[in-house]
Formats: sequence, structure tokens, C-alpha cells
Amino acid sequence: MKTLILNVKKMASLKKYQLGLTEKRKGETMPRGLDLLEFNHAGALRLKDGRIVNYGVIERFEDHIVSYTGKGLREIWASDMTAEQKQVAEILKAKTRRELMETGHVFITPLGDIDQVLH
Repeated sequence: MKTLILNVKKMASLKKYQLGLTEKRKGETMPRGLDLLEFNHAGALRLKDGRIVNYGVIERFEDHIVSYTGKGLREIWASDMTAEQKQVAEILKAKTRRELMETGHVFITPLGDIDQVLH
């Protein structure tokens, strides 16, 4: 019976980890999963305003990340592109980060705005 109780506690702990939440000392929750936000990692974020956004990390700084949007990932890095789509992707790859931000392919997200890294 002791083993079963320990396994249930481990499962609850694992579930909390998988949800990306860890308890602070004062009982508050804080976002987890920020360690996943490294170069070349793609997934989804839930922002504190409730939006869920796709991302592909280009660069991480101490207080923010620069990443591709879902649009940027689809139009620049999709694996099943036609010849025409590949041409468009090459044109987009040649643009500066600022130009890609203006067209909605790249965005900057302050780490403080991230509620949870979903994957």
C-alpha cells in the first residue's frame, strides 16, 4: 500500500511538471518550461493575455525571445513546399529581422508575458 501512495504522489508531481507549473514557497504558481526556449525549438506558448501562439526560437536573451510566428514557420521552414513556395521562402530568408517583423513572420516576446510553454 505504501508503494501505491508513493506512486500516486509521483504521478501528481509529474502531472504538475507536465503542465508546466511549479509551486513557489509562498504557494504562488510561476511559469515553467522557459528552459525549452532555446535556439531552433518550436512549439506553442500561452501568453498571460490568454492567447496561444506558435513560435520557433531564433534567439533568446535574458528577458525576451525573438522567434518566428506560426506564419513565419509555415512560409519559411515548411518541409513540404512546392517550387514556388521554396522561392518565396528563399526571398524571406534574405530579409532582415526587422523586415520579417513588419510582415508578421517574426516577433519579440518578453519572458514576463509568457504564462506557460505548452510544448
